[in-house]
This record gives sequence, structure tokens and C-alpha cells, in this order.
Amino acid sequence: MEIAKPTQEAAKRRLQDSLVIIGSGILVFGAWSLIKVILLIYTQDTATQSHFFGLDQEEVPVYAMYLAVGIIAFFDLVSRIFVCISARAEGFGRRKGYAYLVIAGFMALLSTLSVITSARALAALDASFFERIVTLTIEATSVFILVLLIVNSIRLKLLTRKAAQETE
Repeated sequence: MEIAKPTQEAAKRRLQDSLVIIGSGILVFGAWSLIKVILLIYTQDTATQSHFFGLDQEEVPVYAMYLAVGIIAFFDLVSRIFVCISARAEGFGRRKGYAYLVIAGFMALLSTLSVITSARALAALDASFFERIVTLTIEATSVFILVLLIVNSIRLKLLTRKAAQETE
């Protein structure tokens, strides 16, 4: 018994569905990143927390660090929202752009660097070992999802282009 190959239309629908699902997953990872940053700020030691609410001149670098981390987290969330909306729109057949793929590739590169950093940090066996394993797993999953998004989007674009050429 021979299994029939899926038609181009079925393959296109499957790729579109996966872009919608993956786009939603990227948004969930953006929310997780924001929650993680908020939790990291609020779970610092009590001395840092007391300085956070009462500004001392000596502690301005701590505030600068919090501000920098907050700005990075904000841009990460905004870029993930953009990639999510763009991937879902392409999955629904409403968008054909490439800008979100460039941003997704950049995010995948940064997540890969985070995975490498987390893997190196595992060598230090201390109380935060479990936290590092969780961070490594989540970042690796984020890289996988971003790469999957890029591959499926490119496959969909090529399939759409091929179908358009065949109809001409």
C-alpha cells in the first residue's frame, strides 16, 4: 500500500496552521520573559529591595541596571508581539513580508547565546542549579520555536511561489 503525498494545497494549509500556532507560542515566551524579569527584580535580597524603593546616591548603578534590564525586556516583548502578529497574519494568508523573519532570526541568535551562557553556568553547582536547568530548557525551546517559525515561513513562501508559477 502506497501512501499518497499531500497536495500542495494541503501542505500549504498545514504550514499556515503551524505558523499560527508557533506565532502564539512566541507570544507566550514573550510573556514568560517579562514575568521572569519582574520576578528577578522582586526576589533580590532585602538590601536591594530597600534601595529599590528609597533612592540613595550610592545605589544609582543598581537602578541603572534595573532600568537597562527593563528596557531590554520591553523591546524583547515588543519584538515577540510583532513576530507573533506577523506569523499569525501570514498563517491566515494576510501578510507576505520578510521583516519579521529577520527579527525572529536575530531573536534566535540572542536566545542561542543565552543557551550557551546557561549551559556554561551549569558548571557551578550551587543553590540555583534547578533555576539554571529551567532557564536552559526554556531558552532552548525558544530557539527551537524561532527556528521552526523561520523554516516553516520560508517553506510556505517557496510553496506559494511555486504554486503561482505553475498557474501562470
